[in-house]
Amino acid sequence: MAGPARHSVLVVEDQVAVAEFMHDALTDIGYAVALAATAAEALARLGSEDFDLVLLDLNLPDLPGLELLDRLRAQWPKVPVVIISGTEDPILAQAALARGAADYVTKPFPLDRLRDVVEVVLARRPEGGGQ
Repeated sequence: MAGPARHSVLVVEDQVAVAEFMHDALTDIGYAVALAATAAEALARLGSEDFDLVLLDLNLPDLPGLELLDRLRAQWPKVPVVIISGTEDPILAQAALARGAADYVTKPFPLDRLRDVVEVVLARRPEGGGQ
């Protein structure tokens, strides 16, 4: 695929195997991918680096994912956030979308699903819509 290298993705995931899977899957097709294992690390990275997309796990060790979603929407409203959850819960998915998530993906997910979601969300993002 041509062109995705201009997009940078922050993966906020505390499970090392899942974070590495997402990192490898997205870097293999040309995205620049950074990892954060905690909400604090994610906030620090977003405060010092520009990202085009955040993939956010709901179960983080230091802050519930929905609370972090609220902070991300308040501080970086132009950066889309895709929720990654180990729970297939329509009520939780609805709550995340109502709070501004661009999409909700349930783990485990196939590689193609991850790639499709990232591409669709980035395609919907307005041009020049940095932080």
